[in-house]
Amino acid sequence: MKVSVLFSLLCVLLAFLCCVNAETERQRHIVAFTEWLDDNNIQRNFDLVEMPGQGVGGIANKDLSDEDFLLKVPESKMIYNKDHMSINGWDKWSGLVGGEQLMLWVLTEKLNENSDWKHYLNLLPSSYEEHLLMWNEEDFKYADMTGLYAHQQSVLNSLKQSYEHLQQTLVVDQPDLFPEGYFTFQRYVWSYLVVSTRAWSIAQRDGDRALVPLADMLNHVAGSGQGGTVSDEFVINSTRNYAAGEQVYDSYGPKTNFELLTTYGFIPENNPHDGAGVELALHPEQNLVHSIVEPLLRNVDPNYGEKVIVRKNQMPLALLRVFRLSVLKFSELDMVDDILKSKAVSLKNERLAFHEASNALRQLVAKYPSEEEELALLAKDDLNYKQKSAIRLRLENQRVFKNAISTLQTLWKNILIDGHLLNDVSI
Repeated sequence: MKVSVLFSLLCVLLAFLCCVNAETERQRHIVAFTEWLDDNNIQRNFDLVEMPGQGVGGIANKDLSDEDFLLKVPESKMIYNKDHMSINGWDKWSGLVGGEQLMLWVLTEKLNENSDWKHYLNLLPSSYEEHLLMWNEEDFKYADMTGLYAHQQSVLNSLKQSYEHLQQTLVVDQPDLFPEGYFTFQRYVWSYLVVSTRAWSIAQRDGDRALVPLADMLNHVAGSGQGGTVSDEFVINSTRNYAAGEQVYDSYGPKTNFELLTTYGFIPENNPHDGAGVELALHPEQNLVHSIVEPLLRNVDPNYGEKVIVRKNQMPLALLRVFRLSVLKFSELDMVDDILKSKAVSLKNERLAFHEASNALRQLVAKYPSEEEELALLAKDDLNYKQKSAIRLRLENQRVFKNAISTLQTLWKNILIDGHLLNDVSI
């Protein structure tokens, strides 16, 4: 018994020492990276620290106003995707995965002990265990009605095809590029997650992706500053007041909960930009009017055919446009141009569109568990973070749809009271 107790205590001690060593090493990497920032004229008004449950984050090193900048990174210290189109003359990319070039840059540069980017690369997460791509069957237990599993499988399938293409082309062409056993699918997925969670789309470079050291280490809060290039610098501004010692944030953009969860692995509280997708389609094979208007809709909406996004606290104009077209009569085809511009065209058409849209949303809501059931699940202690994330997504989607139903009811009531359609057309 004493030997067993001593062994258990020893295991606990060893685990504790491993954690201490990991934290100490992490802190050394932060210090080394901070020195690298100073050496490369990367300006900042915050210090990097390890944030519990968030990884590395920023803490204001002085009082900041909404007119201050958080960081300025010279363009020379940005790593662009299109600057790495060739690997020793090889450039036969599959195009199956966005950011393949940056992914390979990360993997090859990690092997270079003398890399100028070493201190940046050392601070990249070693794993992404909570990310959707790492979920298993049990994690998806409560993910029905979310589209999460289909999204995971789609991304993994593309990654597998991209990886196999590289194995059959790049690795064959350059067998000495990677040490034996280094270029594994697991490591390739890791490089994808590095790029997909950290790279910025740079408008001044026609949307080319770029890794921006330091800028990718701030955490997200909606309404915070969004980064972008100004002259020859990448800048994130404060947009609000921060007290010295307070955590500073940037914004990952006006993304829905689904986008944030599938890209970054989290769902924020009270996301003002949340929205949920509704699967809608016209039926050109069954309806003559639909066969006429569907090509026109595709021309004005490249995303038609995918889910129509209903946004939180916004009029569901994209949804109404589809239903206005769906109930259109052959004799009303002269109204198509206005409908494609999301304009109301007649009281009759509007009444039918509102009715059909509301019914579609109600039928969708009826497929979800009730809010009470979802909240009871979230209160359970035996569910993991991934399962609760799926439940939260499902719950918030349902709330978005209910909000849209309420919005449609209010809009229709106002139309009847005011005597005008949405674009101020008299009824």
